[in-house]
Amino acid sequence: MKKLLVGVMAAFTVSIFAVAGNAAAYTSDTLAVAFLDDDTSTELVIEIGDLTSLDLSASNVELAAAGSFNLDYDRVGMFGYTTQTPIPGVTVQERWFGLTADVEATVNSNLATSFVGAAGVVSLGEHSTSILSSYNYGMNSDGNGGYAGYNNAYGSFGEAVIAADGVDLYLYHFDAFSNLVVDGDNSYSAVISFNGDGSIVMNQTSAVPVPGALVLLGSGLVGLVGLRRKQS
Repeated sequence: MKKLLVGVMAAFTVSIFAVAGNAAAYTSDTLAVAFLDDDTSTELVIEIGDLTSLDLSASNVELAAAGSFNLDYDRVGMFGYTTQTPIPGVTVQERWFGLTADVEATVNSNLATSFVGAAGVVSLGEHSTSILSSYNYGMNSDGNGGYAGYNNAYGSFGEAVIAADGVDLYLYHFDAFSNLVVDGDNSYSAVISFNGDGSIVMNQTSAVPVPGALVLLGSGLVGLVGLRRKQS
């Protein structure tokens, strides 16, 4: 009986760890965003792009469809890192994060490892902001938008306040030596827009395009008006 009980308890313990281990974690080389609800102490973390293949200069790129998040969340942060092995035994990591303003971001290079360590264990999906694998627990350990202390401009710049009319985050890129990577004329690499309909768009330059069917309908009406004027 005792052996049976021990076996049952062992199986139960294994099942608990198996369930806990099923929670997907952030994947290196991807860009992720974390939405935080301060009222319920919950967060939603999703991955929105592959940093190794994403063309950051492209315009109006939909990274997440409408309904990917809702306006119940209060704040949003953005982070990611890439890992490369140029030669055997040597790992090179570059880091990315979002700021709410077009400023020349600076970082604490001594905490580059902390950034990667905190990001690498963040659980995807919706969960409490107090669990050890939450974005809020690790990436916000040095203040909201501090990104594990790596970001020197945290606080007023680190995370965006979600609004009904949308909000932007500027994506900044730092190389393996924590030098800011300047792309083109800007100090940031891309602008990520979080829209009121729950969509996420990169380098959004205009409002949502008018559907093609409406364009055709408008052209038809103009044609009818012209035809009636001609007949009269």
